[in-house]
Amino acid sequence: MGIIQPEIRKWLILAMLLLLSLLTMYLLVSVDRFHVATPQLLIDPQFQQGNRFWQESGSEQVTFDGESASILNSSGASHSISQNVKIDTPAYIQFSFTGSSNNVVPGSKEWARASGTIIYRDRQGDRVGSHMSAVLDGTIENKKYTHLELLREQLGSIDIVFRLLQAGGEFTVSDPVLSLLEEAPFYNKMKVIILVVWLGLLFWLSVTAYRMMSRKLLSLFMVLAIAVAIAVLMPQHLMVEITQKIAASTPHLFLSSTRTFLFQVFGINDLAGTGAEVSKLGHFAAFLLIGLLASRVSFQLGVIFTVAAISVFALLTESLQLLVVGRSPRVSDFALDVAGGVIGLLLGVCCHYIYAFTKHKFSEQPKQ
Repeated sequence: MGIIQPEIRKWLILAMLLLLSLLTMYLLVSVDRFHVATPQLLIDPQFQQGNRFWQESGSEQVTFDGESASILNSSGASHSISQNVKIDTPAYIQFSFTGSSNNVVPGSKEWARASGTIIYRDRQGDRVGSHMSAVLDGTIENKKYTHLELLREQLGSIDIVFRLLQAGGEFTVSDPVLSLLEEAPFYNKMKVIILVVWLGLLFWLSVTAYRMMSRKLLSLFMVLAIAVAIAVLMPQHLMVEITQKIAASTPHLFLSSTRTFLFQVFGINDLAGTGAEVSKLGHFAAFLLIGLLASRVSFQLGVIFTVAAISVFALLTESLQLLVVGRSPRVSDFALDVAGGVIGLLLGVCCHYIYAFTKHKFSEQPKQ
């Protein structure tokens, strides 16, 4: 009975962590997270006054009919309508519109087609980035497109742009809405309650680990866990700033190779902005170290249990990102965490066996 109880206890602890992680995600995703602070930032969203408020650019034509706007390109040139909105504070935005395409023939490049795009500008008016909320080609009936995100701190304004970019055909848009959102008070209270529960559980696990590990190994685990916690709970704008600085001092060839590796091995193709590769590498490297350290106790706990524990810890770190403004869990980050942890664990186990084998061989050699 004394042998069975610790085995059952460790799996119960793991199951508790898994359930709490899933419950955290469920509660924080299922509650009404946002409420609208400013419902409509665009002027003339029904296109009733045409190009008085919607700036045209290009060589073709736009038809305003009081309910929608249709951009028509016959020659495959570029044409667009846009509106600039001043937003000089970090905030959640939600952008939506209804769009359709008629015989849109894309150009030679991937982005050369019909699109609804957000262009970010700094306080001097210079472009600092963009996001395509919708990309259409061929013939697509009316469909609503929605995009929600947290604006970066350094922005001064954004452009909402509808365009046929080096593509032929017709692109029709209607009901564009740009809103400022805020997190609901109930959501914030829920985050505080969940965080208190997590801190209590982690303290209890730390006490349990203290009884199982050597002080040296436990110290290494605690340092690494604190570093991961800081990265997980770091505000989005600070995370972006740090990764951008690291990327600026990293050779471009290395970043390009990393991007290719992440796409080919993990299928990650949504890396946006400078420093995105650094963030993904950070996930992999942190859990690689966790796996290496975990290999020291894997013989006591069992390799299968250790892999399961690493996977649950990865899920835990992703679920806790819901507690931070601007952060959200990603399947790709979870996959990188687990892959890094398992590879680190296997490397540690292999190094242990190589060391033990080498030591045994040397001990067998007769003394001269």
